[in-house]
Amino acid sequence: MIQYELDSNLKALEDGINFYKKELKNTENQIEALSSDPNKLERFARETFWMHKPGEQVILVEPLKD
Repeated sequence: MIQYELDSNLKALEDGINFYKKELKNTENQIEALSSDPNKLERFARETFWMHKPGEQVILVEPLKD
C-alpha cells in the first residue's frame, strides 16, 4: 500500500518536472524570438502590457459572447 502511494507520488512529480521542462523550453524560444526581432518585441509589449506610442490610444474590444 505504501509502495503504491510512493509510486503515485513519484509519477506525479515526474509529470510535473516534464511539464515545467516544456514550459521552460517554450519560454526560452519566446525570449530568443523576441530578442532577435524588434517588431515581435514591440507587438508583444503592445499586446501584453497595452503599451503605446505617444499620441496613440489603446482601445480594448471585448469579444462577443455566444
